[in-house]
Amino acid sequence: MPLLGRALLRRSRRTGCVAATRPRLSHRSDGFCTLGEHRDLTRSDGSIAQSIVLARDGTQIRSAFSGTLVSRQITLPTGDVVRVNTSGGVLSISLGDDPRLLLQSAWTARGPRVIRARQHLAFLGDEQTIIDPEVGAGPGTSARGPNVITVLPNLGALIALALVSLHSMLRAAPASQGLGEKDRPILVPKAWAWEGDNGVVPIMVDALPADRVRQACKYLPDVQQWTDSAALRLAPQRPTMTARQGGTKVHYAVKQTVEAARAASPLARAILHAELSFTAEAGIVRYGTLGSTRLDVFEDSRNDMGAICVYDIKTGQRGIGADQLRAIADVIKARYNGAPFYILEVRPIP
Repeated sequence: MPLLGRALLRRSRRTGCVAATRPRLSHRSDGFCTLGEHRDLTRSDGSIAQSIVLARDGTQIRSAFSGTLVSRQITLPTGDVVRVNTSGGVLSISLGDDPRLLLQSAWTARGPRVIRARQHLAFLGDEQTIIDPEVGAGPGTSARGPNVITVLPNLGALIALALVSLHSMLRAAPASQGLGEKDRPILVPKAWAWEGDNGVVPIMVDALPADRVRQACKYLPDVQQWTDSAALRLAPQRPTMTARQGGTKVHYAVKQTVEAARAASPLARAILHAELSFTAEAGIVRYGTLGSTRLDVFEDSRNDMGAICVYDIKTGQRGIGADQLRAIADVIKARYNGAPFYILEVRPIP
């Protein structure tokens, strides 16, 4: 994996595994691109058995692979530990040494949904979600709706930080997770605003083949092609531009292409938008409005998949962070309260 440099290999005679240690990096700007250390343990057949990724911000992700089960222990800089297990399209989250599930979500025909949750996270579910009351409250029962639940912001924040970190790791070190070249990391948060309380919690993080992602976000191949074409056309000019200038020109070129597609297609005109600026208070505002959040490309797939697709075009090394997630969530919950939304990084492919 060129990004992480040449591996230093150590073979364990006892286990027959190979530990691959990648050296420290210092020229990347987001948490999991500035990797402090990265180790893989592979079996004798070459498959990955375990992986350890340590980010320079102190986040550590330990992953173990056994058949279809991937077990991850995410230790945050605060010392909090979030456990994330994935098997057969079902993601299960627990906290520390507590074996009880906090949250369980699964892929369905209409995208991911929360299928089981502890009482304090019931607002992320729906009428079919199974709710597990807190200790002493009795056995699991059917959800009665989100408006009877007291929200614990710290719990949601821990889950959000852990899954954003996991998404960053899938992007920065895909080989450590056994991902293929066509697998695309995807983050699906859900934002809510209820009785003055606001928040955002990812309900799914995964890496899917592009054709499967397209089932929810139809314009993904188009946005990727438009981004690739814009970067290719601008390549001769890049030596004369700063990284920021080059990125701005790519974004502007994609915006022009999206506008042309909207003019040519009633479907695109109905659901596809580019460079929209929002504020939580006023909704869509003029480009560059102070305090606004700009969405690069925005696809409204609620009628088909019940979700919003946000294509975040990246031309540099920085990935999606917690602050950007919060800004995007503020926009989504102001206009589409409770709707899950897919965040997809789109980078030019050389």
